[in-house]
Amino acid sequence: MFKLNIPFEQVGLFSQRLAGKEPKCAPLWDGTSLIIPDEFAASAGELYEHGFALTLDELKAHAAYARYVKEIAGITVDGASIATDRESQSRVIGAALLAAADPQFKTQWKTKEGKFIPLDAAKVTALAAAVAKHVAACFAAEASMNGSIFSGALTSKDQIDATFDALKT
Repeated sequence: MFKLNIPFEQVGLFSQRLAGKEPKCAPLWDGTSLIIPDEFAASAGELYEHGFALTLDELKAHAAYARYVKEIAGITVDGASIATDRESQSRVIGAALLAAADPQFKTQWKTKEGKFIPLDAAKVTALAAAVAKHVAACFAAEASMNGSIFSGALTSKDQIDATFDALKT
């Protein structure tokens, strides 16, 4: 067995990369070292020498994940907490279509907390616009981050997370 002393924080990333290269390898963590079967020692050694910096694809994938989390987290509109998951986005667009066709349209909209709020056509339209702007801002932030990833300005998941945490929509 081949023992590899790596920081605990890097075990998941290293194991994932090793599995991508050697799908049959099943390393074990003994609390201080990663234990790797001898037949995979050469591949593990090569990966270890490569280092633990995230690849561009890993950073882009994390940016997409972080964008999705932000996108579906919800927003507050006129003091009401509004869901922005994909299903809710579809529903608010559907309500906006009805409001556009019928200026007298009225509905009760359910907030994230389960409270119903009355909306007329104008408020439905404003709500749909707020949700659409939120979603657009999330995608714009991801696009900007991809440029920063390619330029080398963003190099960690923490930087990506902090950028989305700071995003106000």
